Amino acid sequence: MKALEATGKFWVPGSENAAQYGHITFDVADGVRLTLANGLIEMLATDSLGAIEALELYRPDIPLRSLSNQALPDTMKKIELRAAMWGAGPQDSQRQAEPHRVLVSFDDLGGIQAVANWLNKAPDLQVIIGSLVTMRTGSVFIENRFLNVSSAAEGFHRSTIGGTHMDTAEFKSVLRMLKKHLPRRYRQWFSTCMAHANDPFLSQRLTELAAQLGPVAEVLVGDVPTWCKVVSRCRNDLTHLDGQRKIYNGSDLHWAAEGTFNVTRLCIFLHVGMNPGRPTQLDKSWAVTSAADYVRKAVNRLVDAQQSSKTTTAEPV
Repeated sequence: MKALEATGKFWVPGSENAAQYGHITFDVADGVRLTLANGLIEMLATDSLGAIEALELYRPDIPLRSLSNQALPDTMKKIELRAAMWGAGPQDSQRQAEPHRVLVSFDDLGGIQAVANWLNKAPDLQVIIGSLVTMRTGSVFIENRFLNVSSAAEGFHRSTIGGTHMDTAEFKSVLRMLKKHLPRRYRQWFSTCMAHANDPFLSQRLTELAAQLGPVAEVLVGDVPTWCKVVSRCRNDLTHLDGQRKIYNGSDLHWAAEGTFNVTRLCIFLHVGMNPGRPTQLDKSWAVTSAADYVRKAVNRLVDAQQSSKTTTAEPV
């Protein structure tokens, strides 16, 4: 059957204290991607919920007809849709967002073109976004939220930047040389252990993400090298579920995750087409500065906690 044409009408909180509306046409088979696009804008750009307000289906191969049964040119037959629009139809008061609370407005993000870019990129980033937005969802333990956001940052870097410690060909050459000195029964084990040995450490990935934002990164998290090492060390400690695991203050983990969340979502916006100069304009944005001081203080306390800890990790950060 020929694909239906669907038009989705959605809104997001706008920069002028009013809803910003948009329409998008898509293949019904990919309809879920409209929800992903809506989630990107509402959760990452505004920290508030938008809604898909209407969904209309058409058959482009069936035109409208006059009373005399003549086909009307350039028309499509509308199809009746009977389905509940969960969460649709919010009141006008719920559509308003104070401009200073919006991190990136619909226009700043790039408007409908950014949504179109996201629809193309969404399949590759779906899991990453799912982990990242747990920062704004309830019923998640803070340690899990921290780990989810850290994982999202790491995954986004791996998907869009990548990189290695050393040249791939050189790394393989070193592995072959080392394996020659191992008994044959240990070689498979060695290969498994070294499978990701050439990947960048989390601290390196965070450093490169922060570099995409320029000076605003320091506004978001304070001293970038310190933040990178602290977040990476916390992630390593929290992934070890044993009696010797370091116990961190939940509030400090929350604010460290907030800094990682803000850096990562701005990098995602750049990835979908936001003006590269936009992050430099956020250094006085309330949406950024309201959390920045808490993040910096939390990072400093985590540094003290890690330095005073009697337990150490042999893993790189």
